[in-house]
Amino acid sequence: MQRTGDGRWHFDDVGHGHPITREEIEQLWNMSGAHLHRGSAKRYLRKERDIDFLAITRAKEKIRNLVMDHMIVLSQTSRFHVHVARDSNDISCHFIFLDLENGTATVEPYHASIAEMS
Repeated sequence: MQRTGDGRWHFDDVGHGHPITREEIEQLWNMSGAHLHRGSAKRYLRKERDIDFLAITRAKEKIRNLVMDHMIVLSQTSRFHVHVARDSNDISCHFIFLDLENGTATVEPYHASIAEMS
């Protein structure tokens, strides 16, 4: 979701950076299951390691991309959008209310502070 002018927004349903899919999360869980919170420390101290750090980095980036621009469907006509800026980690949140009859949407910013969340 990008502001294109006063009261105007562009919604890109494809997104940027190709976020991770549910199937990829399940595959990642299955691949890493033997390494996460299981087994003894002895297994991690052996000299031979078959860890694909490039695959781990790619998965991390896909998970980050999923969270950086995330839209939650609240109802047929309302959404909650969260955007985290990559360069500053600033977070912006918006409620989006769809007018299906007219093909338009109303975007209302949501302001929260850390104090409100605790």
